[in-house]
This record gives sequence, structure tokens and C-alpha cells, in this order.
Amino acid sequence: MSVTIIVTTSAIRSHPSTQVIDQVINSFSHFTSSVDITEIIIVCDGYNITNNDNDVNSKVCKISQEMADNYEIYLDKLKESYSGPLYRIIRRKQHCGFARNLKFVLDQITTKYVLVVQHDWEFIKPIDMGKLVRTMDDNDNINYINFISSSTTNYLTKMFKVNKGYNHKIDLNIIEKNNEKFGIPIVPLMFWYDKPHLCRSDFYKYFVFGKSHYNYKNHNIIKVKSFVEDSFGNLILDNVKVRGLSEHSNYGTYLFYETPDEEYLRHINGRGFITQEQRTELIQKNTNKNSQLII
Repeated sequence: MSVTIIVTTSAIRSHPSTQVIDQVINSFSHFTSSVDITEIIIVCDGYNITNNDNDVNSKVCKISQEMADNYEIYLDKLKESYSGPLYRIIRRKQHCGFARNLKFVLDQITTKYVLVVQHDWEFIKPIDMGKLVRTMDDNDNINYINFISSSTTNYLTKMFKVNKGYNHKIDLNIIEKNNEKFGIPIVPLMFWYDKPHLCRSDFYKYFVFGKSHYNYKNHNIIKVKSFVEDSFGNLILDNVKVRGLSEHSNYGTYLFYETPDEEYLRHINGRGFITQEQRTELIQKNTNKNSQLII
């Protein structure tokens, strides 16, 4: 079964270097041999320029003219580096944000499954992605599989053993039971993370983005518009706490849990990352500044 990989990218301070996204795409070697990748689509967000340094906020793509110029060079480099038949680069003319960019690309793909990856999250351990896809194909109740990062190591212990607001405690033997049931070690995930995840394309298009969702804790209706985890992720968490663990079946979100205490993902932190060249330049500037103060 084929998979489309969608990589979302936007302006960050390390541009025009492509080091961060190169590192992420190179990390796909941890699973590409086990799954048929139809296409890798890199969707590049637009931006708004501000002349006020205090207003610069790369999270919402409000950037300086210098950052914009560097981003344009970065986009040209992407076209050169990823120009083969496997790759497609989509440039958004305006700042749209993660969710709208993702929805825009989802409407253009035909594969049953999609792997969504932000430009600063890399895979650091081998994963049999093909087996995960085949398992989802055999089990319609699995809609989404996330992978362990620093925040989800030993997830069951953190989230359920202490019963943090949940009406029912989960069976801690769920790992063995799900391994026997599905043939892979997955556990229910009571959240939706934007960090790299495998998902059914139609579930994304017609359920996550296509429906309005009722929050039983706040008694309001939400539509997913910005970061999916900020809205839909918190809705899952709230509704499971209010209505019990059986509510999870409405979402079918799971965490790949082969080694609970080991990370499969690493956050490079694109907004804070700088290249070695930039680091050297900053050190030199500070050295010159301190020398002037001493004189």
C-alpha cells in the first residue's frame, strides 16, 4: 500500500541553509525500504514582512525583510536539491499556517495513507512503516499512529497509572493484548500530535478537517484551523476525560510502543536552530563588541 509523505516548512532563522530539512528528509531512510513512497511533497508556507524587530514571530510567519530574503534563497535551494520525480514542492503565496497548508495538500493526493512530517522533526530509529500500513489496512479502527518522542516515553505510566483526570484506568496489559490483536505494539493515544504521524488520508480530510467537533468539557463546537494538536488534540483529551476511555474509539489514535522508554523522534527545534556558520559569526560579533568595550 502506497504512502504520500507531506513535509511542511516555513521561514526560520537558519535559512538560507537547508541543513534542518535535509536532516529530516535523510532520516526517512529509517523506513523507506519497508514501504512504497509514492511522493514526497514539501509544502512551503508564505509569510508577512514586518519592519518592527519586536513583532518578528516565525511561528506565525511574521518575519523581517532579511529573513524573507534568506527564505527565498532557501526555497530556490529546495528546488535544486529535491527536483527528482519523487519530489514535489508547493509554494504558498500567503501565510496559511500548518493546518491550512496540510489540508491544501491532502486535497491533491490520492494515496490511502499519508505520513505528515514537520520540517524540524527527524526519525532516529528504524521503523517497519510498511508493517504499520498493512496493519492499518487490516484494521479500520486504527486511523492514526504517532511515534515516541521525549514527551511520550513511558506514555502509559505517565498518563494512566496516575489516572490524571480519566474516569477509568486503562488496562496496563494493553501492550500485550494489542500486540496479539493487531500484530504490532500500539497503545491508545488520548491526543493528536502534529509531530510525525501516519494517518488515513480520508480520516484527515473528511473527519479531522471536514467536520465540526463538540467538546464535552467546554461545551463548544470547534473547527480545526491552525495547529491540529492545539484544537483537535485537546478536544480528544477533554472528551476522553469527560466521557471515559470508550470515547477513544471515535478517534482511533495510537502510539507505536515497541520500546516505551526509547525515542523514535527527535525535535531539532527549527525556530531556535542556527548553523555552525551562523554560530561562528555570532561569536565573532560578540568578541568584537567586547573588545570595543575594553578599549
